[in-house]
This record gives sequence, structure tokens and C-alpha cells, in this order.
Amino acid sequence: MANGFESLRKLADVLNVETARISGDPQRLQLALGETQARKMQESNALINQQIEQLNIPQTQKALLKAMDMKSKYDALYGQKAQQRQIVEGKDGFKYYADTGQRVLPGLQEPEKKYDMKQDNAGYWRYTEGPNKGERVFVGVEKPDPMPDIKDEASLRKEFNAQSDYFKSIAQSFGKVAATDPTAAGDVSLIFAYMKMLDPTSVVREGEQATAANARGVPEGVANLYNRVLTGQRLTENQRADFRKQAQNIYDIALEDQSLNVARYKDIAERKGFDPNVIVFDYSAGIQPIIFEMSLNEKSLEDLQALDVANYSEDQLKILSKVLEKKLGGS
Repeated sequence: MANGFESLRKLADVLNVETARISGDPQRLQLALGETQARKMQESNALINQQIEQLNIPQTQKALLKAMDMKSKYDALYGQKAQQRQIVEGKDGFKYYADTGQRVLPGLQEPEKKYDMKQDNAGYWRYTEGPNKGERVFVGVEKPDPMPDIKDEASLRKEFNAQSDYFKSIAQSFGKVAATDPTAAGDVSLIFAYMKMLDPTSVVREGEQATAANARGVPEGVANLYNRVLTGQRLTENQRADFRKQAQNIYDIALEDQSLNVARYKDIAERKGFDPNVIVFDYSAGIQPIIFEMSLNEKSLEDLQALDVANYSEDQLKILSKVLEKKLGGS
């Protein structure tokens, strides 16, 4: 009877979540997921209380343990158990008894992970992480065709390319940031490319002084450092690494938005009966080898020599050989 009731309750949870998902209301979906997780937490709390009851301690101490919050109660329980049997943590994150391999709390389930989502330009909610990244959250909810006047593949492809202009600019500048050498000229190119990522509309030209007029979207500190580098000052290795790290962050955010853009236009192409492969283009493909090389350059010679070459493609191995030769030549 208990198993049947549990099955019905799980079914009710699934129906509650799916109904919220079909409704197309993200707040309702988050509420439904929250209710399901809250119920699971209540069940876990009850299970921990049962474990506390089995402890060989006075009832007053049991009452104090039960009054604790979940984390403190959980830690306290493991602490009591550890005095009697050794407990180890498995790769799955759960606790196990070392002598038998059994779960300490077999009924305790990991809370369902919530994945972030974001609206694309057409108003559809899409996952921005997890196994369904780029996919629509509310699959059954349809909106009016955002581009009813698009009648052929060429027009839709032109529209996609126009919507990708910002990402193409960011990717191009990031490629320059990642590929610069630690030289005087390289420092100028690095900061200039970084400034273009901060403000793609900037009219400052590489090699000329940055001013408030021609680099309005660039922080004053960055512009001042760029001007000092123009006069011969060199960047330190830490400064170069920091610029590359910040540039990587900007690129990653732009790539996330572009992924939603790609998913949206693929969806439009399919609904119109077009071939998505002739509509959308992966503008991040050309930058991936540069990012790969940048990641290798940040590794020590020992770390590079310890890499398993079986995990890399032929093109990646060529890049690895190039980086190794450079590091060996400079050692």
C-alpha cells in the first residue's frame, strides 16, 4: 500500500511539473519544481530523523538533533555514526559504510538539478546549460512566426548572418587576444583587441592614442594602460594573463547568446521546411583552434608532456607539437 501511494505521489509530481512546462509560464515551472524539491527534502528529513532515533543516545539529545537544520543534522548524524563505523564518500557524492559498501542513508536522493534558461530573440525560453542546452524549455508552446515575410533560404540566411554580427566581432577580437605574442607589438595588439571586445563600435585605430571621444565604451584605466604601452611600456605576464581571462569571459557570454541564436534559426528553418545546414553557420569553429592553443600555452612543459595524445585529433596534435617545440626551444 505504501509503495502504491508513493508511486501515485511521484506521478502527481511529474504531472504537476509537466503541466507547468506545457503552460509556457517559467514562474509556474519554477514553482512546480520547487514544490517537488521541497517534498523530497521533507522525505529526506524524515529519513534522517529515523536514523537519529536508532542512535544509542538519550532522548534529550535526539530531540536536540532533530531540531537542527538539515545540514547540521546531517553532519551530526554522520559524526555519531562515524564513532561506530567508518564512513567514506563515494564518487557519486553519497556516503557509504566502509565495511559493507552500503549507503548510509539509502533513501536520500540528490535534489533534482535546475538548469538555467534564457529567452531568445523570438521570446522562446531555452536552456543555457545542461544536457538540453539550446533546446526549448516549453516545446509545446508556439508563438506567431517572428518572420512571416521570409520566403526563401537566402533571405533567412541573410537574417541569421545579420543577427550574428555582434558575435562575429567578439570572436574575431578574442582570436587576436589569444594569438598575440609577449612582445611590445603583441602587447599593443592584445589591449587593442580587448578594447574592441569591450566596445565593438569604438573608432580608435590600432597604434593611435585612445581618448574619451574615440573609445567611449572602454574603461579609463584600460585606455590609459593602452596609451602607456604605445609609448614603450611592457605588460607583465600577470597582466597578459588577466587580459586573456577577462576576454575569455566576454567571449563565453557572447557564445552563449550565439548558441541561442543558432537554435532559434534552426527551429525557424525546420518549421519553414528549409535545410538548417544552409541557413546557420558555426562562427565559433574558426576560433576553437586558437582557444585550444591558448590553453596549451598556459600549461607547464611537464603537464604538456604528460598529456594522452590518444585524446586529441590530428589537427590538435599539430598544435600540441607546435607549442611543445616553442617551449622546448625557450627552455
